Amino acid sequence: MNNKEEIIEKTIQTAKKFRILSIDGGGVKGYFTIYTLKKLMDEYKINLYDYFDMIVGTSTGAILALLILLKLDLEKYCREYEEIPNRIFSKRLDILSQTRKPFFPQFDGEELKKSLIEELGDLNFDDFEAKVKKYFVFCASNVSNGKPVMFASKNFKSVNQKHRKELVRNAIYASSAAPFYFEPIKSSFTNDYFADGGLWANNPSMVGIILALADLNLNLEDIEVLSFGQTYIENLEFEIKKIINFDNFRNNQFSSLFSSSLLVNQNFDNFCASILLKEHYYRYYPEQNIPNIKVSSIDKNFINYTKVYWKENKESLVKFIKFGENAKYYKGVEKMYN
Repeated sequence: MNNKEEIIEKTIQTAKKFRILSIDGGGVKGYFTIYTLKKLMDEYKINLYDYFDMIVGTSTGAILALLILLKLDLEKYCREYEEIPNRIFSKRLDILSQTRKPFFPQFDGEELKKSLIEELGDLNFDDFEAKVKKYFVFCASNVSNGKPVMFASKNFKSVNQKHRKELVRNAIYASSAAPFYFEPIKSSFTNDYFADGGLWANNPSMVGIILALADLNLNLEDIEVLSFGQTYIENLEFEIKKIINFDNFRNNQFSSLFSSSLLVNQNFDNFCASILLKEHYYRYYPEQNIPNIKVSSIDKNFINYTKVYWKENKESLVKFIKFGENAKYYKGVEKMYN
């Protein structure tokens, strides 16, 4: 490489944004994201591990973040997402068992725990971080004291580092233990219980932005975020009504309140990230109501919608990834205000 080429290379490296990949929670609807990520790698030869400097994930987003960080086979896991309802969400607890556990879990979480053990074993966070060599955050919730939990790179000094004592598999389960679906997991070294990070950061974009600003000495203009959502979240109310064992009146009231709180939570994070980063924030997510959609099952309608949405939006998505151009930004901000 001659001097001119070295100067050009250094200029490109200097001009490069700090790129954050943010992946929402959403159960098996994570198929929407893993299908798209696989397509980016297959059709456009985009190396996701090399491209992003930091990956943040919540719930199923934490699982997908883990796949990228460990460079696992997305083709294999894309197929597995279609089969998850037959394994992870197959064993339903009876009503008596549900009432004896926190948050009335509908499903036995042992299959999820078993899958995580098979993939991660007893991997701890120090070894995990040495292996992945990337900034990362997995979001969960401490349901014993009402505090947010972030299993994160040790560079993030703002984060309570004591949670790194947990095994990685327990952290991922904690991030994925959605209330009414799976029971919380007890901490390995305290009496606290952890549950799904979607209770406070279903869209973890702002988590990534804030930690990058606070602990990595970056400026807003240095940051670029690609945010993946899994589902049109208003559909959650349909499923929550099905799984809470209360009478119809209380059921409808509670499920409406719970799904509305998730909707406000997710949209507010989306709103904040858009306002802060403007065209340097790109949100890729289902933009319409899909009838009877569920977090615990996947059907042909959702699979077909995922493929159609990719075909209609891939050029816009790739343009953002390669050139930082975001034609959807102004449309997105307009929708937030109206």
